[in-house]
Amino acid sequence: LIEGTKIFITNAEHDLLPNIAHAVIARIEGEPAGSRGISLFLVPKYRLDENGEPGEFNNIRCANIEHKMGIHGSPTCLMNFGDGGETHGYLLGEVNKGLACMFQMMNEARIETGMNGHSLAAAAFHAALDYANERGQGMSLRGTPSDGQVPIIDHPDVRRMLMEMKAYVEGMRALLLFTGFHEDMGKHMPDGDEAQGHRDIVEALVPLCKAFCTDAGFRVCDQAVQVHGGYGYCAEYPVEQYLRDVKIYAIVEGTNGIQALDLVGRKLRIRGGAPARALLGRMGQGIAKMVEDGRLGDIGTRLMDANKTLVEVTGALAVGAESNPLFPVINATPYLELMSRVVMGVLLGEQALVARDALEAIWAEEGCGDDAAKKALLDRSDKAVFYHNKIQTAAFFARRLLPRVTSLRDEILADDQSLLEAVL
Repeated sequence: LIEGTKIFITNAEHDLLPNIAHAVIARIEGEPAGSRGISLFLVPKYRLDENGEPGEFNNIRCANIEHKMGIHGSPTCLMNFGDGGETHGYLLGEVNKGLACMFQMMNEARIETGMNGHSLAAAAFHAALDYANERGQGMSLRGTPSDGQVPIIDHPDVRRMLMEMKAYVEGMRALLLFTGFHEDMGKHMPDGDEAQGHRDIVEALVPLCKAFCTDAGFRVCDQAVQVHGGYGYCAEYPVEQYLRDVKIYAIVEGTNGIQALDLVGRKLRIRGGAPARALLGRMGQGIAKMVEDGRLGDIGTRLMDANKTLVEVTGALAVGAESNPLFPVINATPYLELMSRVVMGVLLGEQALVARDALEAIWAEEGCGDDAAKKALLDRSDKAVFYHNKIQTAAFFARRLLPRVTSLRDEILADDQSLLEAVL
């Protein structure tokens, strides 16, 4: 018999299906306090009859639907169990193993939450890009011929915002697909050291997927509103809703601060830090290939320096934790951002290397022997534009968004304790 209240439950009450099954963690009377005494139960809205069909009401009632900043099409419910009669629950797994059962789905849920952050960011970027190409305002500062006002996409600061949005969106997409690849490899290849290496990389990447993709997703949606100007703040344009809707994903499935604590508290420690070492090793391989190739100019060397910074800070967190256990806790969030920027930079750089090969093949096929011919090709070939922009996006990230790892390193290594000492 289940009694109690469950809050913030998505779609917990509706009439779209004949029955609703709730997964509920609860403590059996007499079991230990804390997480050691938590069990998992399946609790249906209607108990099943002898034919397996929904029958008697199981006394689960929706007491409130939350009034939220965004995602208004998704009801977030407060549910009362055992209110006005018996509520029957059915044990899932073993007694007192409820949290372990719940965590079987947690990695997938966190990756999917990161996908939501990315998806709204991508929609916001394309809306802002379309608007910037259509909205005329001001004269060209770049010498663009015009009989009057130019589209705002001609203005350098608007282009800066759009490129930042594009870099984050493509970086997030690369991070999520990269994680999915290693998850598939870890699940389906023969078990052994190589498969474990793939699983270790996934362990390290999950907090990045969830936290950085949702934080960056909010940043992109915010920039999309800015590109629209005053119209972006008005409901008749979609970016206003995207900004409201995306915020929840930094909160659900464990707030982003919890993801950062998972990274420094577990992923840097379990099995001697195997997940972090596997990821750092894979990043090192990608960087070495770019530096050796040399065609991407300073992108490879910038990534190499950033990766050295990541290795340095990772070691400092491990050493600092020995004398002050709070040191990695205080710096968990900036560390997660630092690692995320390095990983995304490497993945964008690897894309750029592939794009360079493809672009050179197109140049050869089209007989583009000089810079003028290559530039002219961009006016008539969408494929050439696609590969060209992959290279430019990687360069933008490496030169404008990656350097923030230096300030993050300085923030972490300063070992500032003021947040603990301040009287708040």
